[in-house]
Amino acid sequence: MNNLPKAVQSQISRPVMIWAIFMGLVLVAGSAIFMFSHRAALLIFIATMAAFAISFALFQIRPNIYVIGIPQIILWSPLLVYLYRTEFAGGAADSAQWFTIWLGVASITMFISILFDLRDLYLVITQGRGNQVIKG
Repeated sequence: MNNLPKAVQSQISRPVMIWAIFMGLVLVAGSAIFMFSHRAALLIFIATMAAFAISFALFQIRPNIYVIGIPQIILWSPLLVYLYRTEFAGGAADSAQWFTIWLGVASITMFISILFDLRDLYLVITQGRGNQVIKG
């Protein structure tokens, strides 16, 4: 089966599906709102869309839903460092602004997602998670 949406729907739990929807809303819809006035939001939008596109391509090569988080690890890790340095550490972000609230939620969302993706990758490497044949 090379249909990623069907594979995801058949193999992940309801809480994980809710998390994926939340993540999409925060990162895609949220960044779309702010990307014309804030460079950080544009970078999050680009990195998220690139990660999703690469994940779909990766799934065509290796149909295992537990490895599709690799692009998120690769793209979002340096992005989080950049966001911390430019937006939070320098005091550029003002906690009273809607953008800053969204940026904090988006950053935490990416960080948590990276942790989930690292766990999945560890389980694929150590236990072969998701390597069974998927019949569709």
